[in-house]
Amino acid sequence: SQTSGLMQNSAHAAAYTFSPNQSEASNFMLILPYLLIPLALIIWTGFKKKRHIAYSLLLPLLVGLLFTAWLFVPGLDFLGKVTLLSNVPLERMIIGLGILNLICLVLFIKLYENSSWRPKHTSIIIYSLLVVIATLCINFYIAIKLPGFMSFKWAVILSLPFALITYFLLRKQYIVATLILCIFSFLSVCKVQPLYIGTSILRNSDISKAMVETSRRYNPDQRWAGDYIYLENFPAMNGLPSLSGTYVYPQLDIWSKLNQPDKINMYNRYAHINFTFDRNAAKEIKPILTNPGNDQFNVTLEPCDLFFKTMDVGYLLTTAQFGVNEANCLSLTKTVIYPTTTFYIYRVNL
Repeated sequence: SQTSGLMQNSAHAAAYTFSPNQSEASNFMLILPYLLIPLALIIWTGFKKKRHIAYSLLLPLLVGLLFTAWLFVPGLDFLGKVTLLSNVPLERMIIGLGILNLICLVLFIKLYENSSWRPKHTSIIIYSLLVVIATLCINFYIAIKLPGFMSFKWAVILSLPFALITYFLLRKQYIVATLILCIFSFLSVCKVQPLYIGTSILRNSDISKAMVETSRRYNPDQRWAGDYIYLENFPAMNGLPSLSGTYVYPQLDIWSKLNQPDKINMYNRYAHINFTFDRNAAKEIKPILTNPGNDQFNVTLEPCDLFFKTMDVGYLLTTAQFGVNEANCLSLTKTVIYPTTTFYIYRVNL
């Protein structure tokens, strides 16, 4: 969105109480809502003069309508099951809308170039001013609700790019419009997007150095498992094998070794994999599989479960230290202290 660039600033991001996740700065610039009226006029003009229906545009628009209805209209459970949208976390619907936004932008340029609809320059200016007013209303609302996230100064500044893009699109100066969109997109993510700044800020962190040092000291081929989801991909990022992390496709061979075939629907999917280690020394449990979220898969088990031996797990990363007799197979190798969280690295001896 037009405000996502503010997520690059840590102070602003912390004030965004809905989700202070700075990776959200890398988001889609949804110009499509501001082009809906011009698109409708292009479609109507083509139908009125040539009896031609722009099916190539109507299809993505209908898909966008479906996505929007699923997001905001209650009672569409059957529709969600038929379209499989019920399996998509609502916050991830932005991906579908963003792709449709790009498709419709390309189709808009193509259809507008061949359309007989020719708005006057005055009409284009007025419409662009209406876009400014619309974005101002949105931004002022955000500034009032989240003053630490957005000031009124930024509310005004960030209301201009979409209006300029709309203006130059309607003026058929597509290169200028696209250039503004690209620059605006770049400035909104350049301070947090790994493609631009790299991952050294993470790989050079104390926890990363401790993980790499531990792995090299003992056995670099053994896997890691952790109970802190925010560090789920740290082993892979540092070139270490890991059982925790983001699995972009199902790993049936791995999870079938837990011998729970009735839970296959839980792990037969894309998911963030995380572990919870049992800490009750008086009772030994069998692995428990749960889905805390639509895109998450959690395994609760004993830290010395033989599953870890089967999967050659040699290291556990946890945010809570194990007590006496809670895990006799573990030996503490590293403690990494941060202001808000302390991490413990254990060696698994099975």
